[in-house]
Amino acid sequence: MSRQHDSHTFDMFGEAASAHPALSSTPELLALCERWVARGWLRDLDRALVRFLASEAPDFSPSRQPTLSPPRPPRPEPRQ
Repeated sequence: MSRQHDSHTFDMFGEAASAHPALSSTPELLALCERWVARGWLRDLDRALVRFLASEAPDFSPSRQPTLSPPRPPRPEPRQ
């Protein structure tokens, strides 16, 4: 069975995934969520979460990798 090319669908783990516009643009990400809801691939609740997060962090880029803080040193054990 061969796969048909669909310009609105992408392989999230393929080489071209980082080139998809939804991974570098919040409006493109929101538009992709709209298409996925229309196809039944995403729930309205999930789309609402994406919208909420986009409104709370408008300067965030979907392509930006999260940075992790260095681990905290262990707390000293309380003295008895």
